[in-house]
Amino acid sequence: HQTIDKMFKDHILKAIGDKPVSKIVRMDIKHLLVKLERNGYSSQTRRHLYNLLNAFFSDCVDEELISISPVKSKDRPVVINKVAKSLNSEELARLLIHSKDLPLGPAIWLGSLAGLRSEAIIGLKWDCVDFEDSCIHIKRCYKRKTDTIESYAKNGDQPLVPMVPDLLKYLQHVKEQRQNQFVASFNKSGMLKY
Repeated sequence: HQTIDKMFKDHILKAIGDKPVSKIVRMDIKHLLVKLERNGYSSQTRRHLYNLLNAFFSDCVDEELISISPVKSKDRPVVINKVAKSLNSEELARLLIHSKDLPLGPAIWLGSLAGLRSEAIIGLKWDCVDFEDSCIHIKRCYKRKTDTIESYAKNGDQPLVPMVPDLLKYLQHVKEQRQNQFVASFNKSGMLKY
């Protein structure tokens, strides 16, 4: 909840913190949200702040500190979903060719051609790459909070990720060239750093 505390201190307290709760009106809330938009805060951040204000003033109503909340649903920021940018097929081909012999090549290939997230790539060892059935078993995952690799099971299952022929061939080449238990490693010492 450090993020909530920070948002509350950085935005809400600065804007309306000097007013008693009973003196805060809808225009104060609206002014805060407009100011955030003008200052370039994303619709998602403004929605988080709106939700925080809504919860706070709802609690004030429940505790009978005020009779009506100044936070109105019509002022709720609309979250604009942005389309993620991605590489086209020509750009992807150039990236794969360029990264083929780089230390981070396997990580780039696994992310690009198998869709693996960094947590799965960092924890991936050769015993999870099935060259016969052309698939990757996701058995381990890197946990950033603890800086460790832990067993992975989502809903009790360990996912199987199919490998396209180019990725299969590339990983066979990498395994022959590198002597490391991790598929993607920056050097011979072990796993990638997050």
